[in-house]
Amino acid sequence: MDNELLLLSSNDIPFLEAQVNIHQPTLSEISLIGEESFFSGCQFLNFSKSILNLEDKTDLEDRSDFEIFMSIMCSSEKLDYKNNAMMVLTLLFPTSQIKLMPNELVLMNKNGLSRINNANFDAFKDIIVSMFELNDLDTGGGYNPADSRAAKIAEKLQKAKNRKAQDGPHKVAILSRYVSILAVGEQKDINDFMHYTVFQLKDEFKRYQMKQSFDMYVQAKMAGAKDLDEVDNWMDDIHP
Repeated sequence: MDNELLLLSSNDIPFLEAQVNIHQPTLSEISLIGEESFFSGCQFLNFSKSILNLEDKTDLEDRSDFEIFMSIMCSSEKLDYKNNAMMVLTLLFPTSQIKLMPNELVLMNKNGLSRINNANFDAFKDIIVSMFELNDLDTGGGYNPADSRAAKIAEKLQKAKNRKAQDGPHKVAILSRYVSILAVGEQKDINDFMHYTVFQLKDEFKRYQMKQSFDMYVQAKMAGAKDLDEVDNWMDDIHP
């Protein structure tokens, strides 16, 4: 999705392939489920075989991303990332009742029925990747497909998760950290940021970083730095 102005507007995003709009949740709305559940759910909704090695891709060659995704969502097992995905879907479609069917997600609202299925799953993922800039995030969690051909993938992903866990507990606090930095750096009320969407917050944070870098460059030049190497050295001295 390349409509940056629409993303910045905080308006709902038209999901034309399903004839429904996707709501851009605010930070206040996301806070109700917590950052860890939010990002875990987002990453699972963005499931792709592209993260797998060649052997696993070959083993699941006849299965689409959506088919593997639905095999997990429809499993009877109580899995955190599955529950997190449902909570994120509730944020994205707040006026719809979401029903899991074997081959599709059905969204029921006053305007009728909409469906997320094998035909439009890629378009759905493209929207949420842009909305939440998921390509900037590290994928976490393990997947446990209720299918024998996909089961070994869950084992490998779980092993990767366990290796990370050995490094100690990891608290997900990306959005809250951005908010606290911007509130201090821009001298704004922290509550104002709670009305931002994820895209708005990240965009403002990037602009803030660029301004900080430019201001430091100007300070270095005024302090006598003559070239970029001297500027870098000056910046390293004051911010080791």
